[in-house]
Amino acid sequence: PTAEGQQRLKRLTRIARQYRRIELAGRTDDVGGKTPNDRLVRQRAEYVRSWLLGRGVESEITVRAEGRCCYLDAAPTEAARTRNRRVEVRLAGRRDAIPDPMGAP
Repeated sequence: PTAEGQQRLKRLTRIARQYRRIELAGRTDDVGGKTPNDRLVRQRAEYVRSWLLGRGVESEITVRAEGRCCYLDAAPTEAARTRNRRVEVRLAGRRDAIPDPMGAP
């Protein structure tokens, strides 16, 4: 990761400890074929998973490789491609949440 990416990972680590579940979805740009892009996005998301686990995050972490979809910026520029190469994070089940009296998780 870039220096900015490292800072984001550090911030994510502090926040992630407050949640029971973390979902990571790897994304890529529009360059290259499906197979290599799928491999890249899985590696990208697995890196984030390893980072969190290596820093003591004990949440359940799932990884999805979604490859070429869901672009943030569809422009055919390197800046747009850079924005599209990412891992999206979804946090669920806040540890300090008040339990639902109806029994919902």
